[in-house]
Amino acid sequence: MRKVRVHAALAMSGVTALLLSMAFLPSGRALASDNTGVYICVSSDLPAQCVDLEDDSFTAGQPIYTWDSSSGNGLGWNLQSLNVDVSNAFSSPFVAGSGLNNRYNGLPIYIIEKTTATGHDGCLTATGQYFNTMTWEPCSTSVTDGGTTGDADLWVQTTSNYLISVAASNAVAAGEGDCSPGCAEGLVAPLPVQNGGFLTVNPITMATGYMSWSILDQSANG
Repeated sequence: MRKVRVHAALAMSGVTALLLSMAFLPSGRALASDNTGVYICVSSDLPAQCVDLEDDSFTAGQPIYTWDSSSGNGLGWNLQSLNVDVSNAFSSPFVAGSGLNNRYNGLPIYIIEKTTATGHDGCLTATGQYFNTMTWEPCSTSVTDGGTTGDADLWVQTTSNYLISVAASNAVAAGEGDCSPGCAEGLVAPLPVQNGGFLTVNPITMATGYMSWSILDQSANG
């Protein structure tokens, strides 16, 4: 681990704390100024493994993985409600007949924005053949898969804190993906959850959950 020598003249200044904190960051990584908003983590206590934009690069197709909250440099997110709820009556936003509009009826629909130092830019988006790859994309992108148009950046947060991908779940309802029509696809990290684990989706049914996420105030970062 790289050591930082603090000059005595700085001992009583705020610079001391800054230099000491830098000593515990992995080489080549530093907390970014845009780690505002909330952290999306696998634990309700910080530090924890959290959703992180790789290299904090706002580039289309940039992967999203998990990283420790103490040293991640692309951690800040904002769950932005679209002021629209899942509706069984209007068969929205899930494919009619899938049963998901009934299962999640009344829950709000979100986009998950990547924060910046002054606001936000782009969204956590489901891409790939079956919408099972998580990347940074401009918000409200239209992604197609075998002729099926998915709402690639739309998410539903359940009462069990699963984050359900609308696009991936709709792909399943269309007979694609890795579970039977009627199951939902929720955001997951590979186990064991550790630095650099690329996010994907995994089937979630009413009886079986896979991964709950805690939405945490980043100011509590330990």
